[in-house]
Amino acid sequence: EATPFHSIPHTFWWAVVTATTVGYGDESNYPSTAYGKSVAFLTMVFSLVILALPVGVIGGTFNQVWDEYKVEREHALVDNGKEMVMVTAAMQQVEPWRLCSLLMFEVWHDPHPSDSAAQGSPSIVSRPPASQFLGQATLQLHLPPDRQFSQHVRLKLGNDDAPVKRCITGSISVRYEWCPGQDQAQ
Repeated sequence: EATPFHSIPHTFWWAVVTATTVGYGDESNYPSTAYGKSVAFLTMVFSLVILALPVGVIGGTFNQVWDEYKVEREHALVDNGKEMVMVTAAMQQVEPWRLCSLLMFEVWHDPHPSDSAAQGSPSIVSRPPASQFLGQATLQLHLPPDRQFSQHVRLKLGNDDAPVKRCITGSISVRYEWCPGQDQAQ
């Protein structure tokens, strides 16, 4: 069977029409002269250039704005940390007894001892990687100064203040007994 392409320029014409998705499906409505095909070819290539130019500009602008966002986020985290230190220091000055009875729980998944031996045992002082964090909860203890007190509380686990937000579910049960005049709370 004979090829539908009569010449190399005719093949280029077919490739450009296909690549630009112009198509010219209607057989009676397409350029047939060399001048008409040249104008159509230049128009198609020009439209590709016009469409491709903004992609680089938009991509570069997005990258610049994203970098600025990351810097702003880091500054916000630093400012938040400084603010928390100042608030905690102020609370220690104003209401020291309130912070003395505040209890915070962090729940971590510790690897089995046989797992840590295979991976090189991490230091006891260091925290596990963030992926092993299961949640945190706080409890304000009720410690009456003149009588004994016992309480059983179920606390819902929540996220920490890390930039990575995880889906935290679950709860912990806490039971404590308070005996005034003794230096221990269980």
